[in-house]
Amino acid sequence: MSVNRGRFSGKRLDTTLSARALYGAELRYHRERAGLSLVDLAAKLHIEMSFLARIEQGERRLPDELTPAVDELLDTGGFFERNVEAARSAPAPGRLAALPEWEWLATAIREWDAALVPGLLQTDAYAAAVTRTYATLLADRPTRHRWEARLSRTPVLRDPLGPRYSAVLGEAALLRPLGGAEVMAEQLRHLAELVRRERVTLRVLPLTAAPHPAATDGALRVMT
Repeated sequence: MSVNRGRFSGKRLDTTLSARALYGAELRYHRERAGLSLVDLAAKLHIEMSFLARIEQGERRLPDELTPAVDELLDTGGFFERNVEAARSAPAPGRLAALPEWEWLATAIREWDAALVPGLLQTDAYAAAVTRTYATLLADRPTRHRWEARLSRTPVLRDPLGPRYSAVLGEAALLRPLGGAEVMAEQLRHLAELVRRERVTLRVLPLTAAPHPAATDGALRVMT
């Protein structure tokens, strides 16, 4: 199977997104310091090159059982085994843990949301306002983990080879000033920029639209 190595090798890593992103950036640093390519290290670890690349990008978690081998191969003094908790900075297993992985595998993502701007389209300030507003409904997981999980997913829409994305929003999602006027203005500018860059397709269902028996007041996502 042919692999587009260039898609991964030159991608800039943003270590501010999450502890997992920093962990992945350290993996790339030590790999390159050791003079190994993605293909070289993946072969030594007996894993797929694309899987290793997404670990470096903070999109996938380094399996616990691989940390001793990584430390030995890259001569890190035990860094990855000591900091393995950082690699777990994501939603709890069995719930939303697989969502970022599905998004990167998807060729198309379609969403409907009646009340909020969908997570992949949210600015940091808007996402923080959502967290504060709905904290009691999301109390099953620490706020930091919810925040880092969302941030780790946003780059999927910036990747030129990422999935096609389209969404239908309820008009209320654009009219409700969640977080205040400044936060909402920034969010609306962000949506407009994404549309102008042709990264997303957005449609709005007006409040005056006739009710439909199949409609929902919540949110729905379909990934192909």
